[in-house]
Amino acid sequence: MTEPRSRAALEPTGPRPDPDEPVGRPPLRGARVLVVDDVPAVARSTARLLEHFGARAVAVDSGAEALARLEAAPWDLLIVDVGLPDLDGLAVLARARVLQPGLPAILVSGLPRPTTAALNEPTAAFLGKPFPLSKLLAAAEAALAPPS
Repeated sequence: MTEPRSRAALEPTGPRPDPDEPVGRPPLRGARVLVVDDVPAVARSTARLLEHFGARAVAVDSGAEALARLEAAPWDLLIVDVGLPDLDGLAVLARARVLQPGLPAILVSGLPRPTTAALNEPTAAFLGKPFPLSKLLAAAEAALAPPS
């Protein structure tokens, strides 16, 4: 005869999963991601979330700093806020594409999506703020996926 198990033995251990966090999602595998947002806390938290899933992310809070980083090193993905006060995010994207043609990019904004004509090139995605973690990860993975 077996001993009855206590209720505690049947409870899962460890942290409870975040319902917004996709299960079984492959990591971003060391991708170098530049995150640009004029709200430093937003830039840092976005970078930290991406790092949690395997990216090597750097957060900056101005268009000028983003351009300096883009000129200094290659990146795998650019995530840029459209409404930067010092330099428009679309201008950062245009310069990034000159420095690194084909650089995947994700535009983020609390405003409506910019027109495709204003972009000159399609981007991997546009995310309206606030966006859930699952949409950020899906957009990042799609942008980093090899062309099919």
